[in-house]
Amino acid sequence: MLQLLADFFVAALTAIALENVVFARGLGPFHLGESAPQDLVVFGALVTGITTLSSVLCWAVDTLLKPFGLPLYVRSIAFLLCICILYFGSYAGLAKKAPGLLAQYQGELSRAAFNSAAFGALLVAASERYSLGGWIGFGLGSGIGYTGALLLLYIAQEQFQMMDIPKVFRGLPILLVYIGIISLSIYGLIGHQLPA
Repeated sequence: MLQLLADFFVAALTAIALENVVFARGLGPFHLGESAPQDLVVFGALVTGITTLSSVLCWAVDTLLKPFGLPLYVRSIAFLLCICILYFGSYAGLAKKAPGLLAQYQGELSRAAFNSAAFGALLVAASERYSLGGWIGFGLGSGIGYTGALLLLYIAQEQFQMMDIPKVFRGLPILLVYIGIISLSIYGLIGHQLPA
């Protein structure tokens, strides 16, 4: 039990800071647009819920499929099916229990469930060979890290609009440079090695 908690916290902290799905993996920062911070927090909470709950399902599926020696790209199809099952289950549950809430967040739920950050977090957890605690921690940490990254990018976008930036770099280009600088600092911190 203690090992499960240790795996959970180590994987969660790793996913939040070192293996951030936006800055270290480049997954899913498309949702910025003209969204308000409150909308980004709601979207991030949905992504966090989807990644955390689907990590439990995907851990079970991965544990069942590993003895067959299937490669990760085959198991990833099963992970997509787990996300679909979770999406349709939550959609049906909300339609039955809270139709007003579903009507309000229907589009957000779809985008959160089929976000590349949610799927990418599951693939990273599978490739790292985590235990159940690690899977859950990595799913939760990925969602929290994703939400934090979205809010950080929103703040940066607001600051860039007030700065005198050359016309060529306004908007997405300066934001990509900013993401690149943060990504390089994370890579410098954790020291990724090139494959031999």
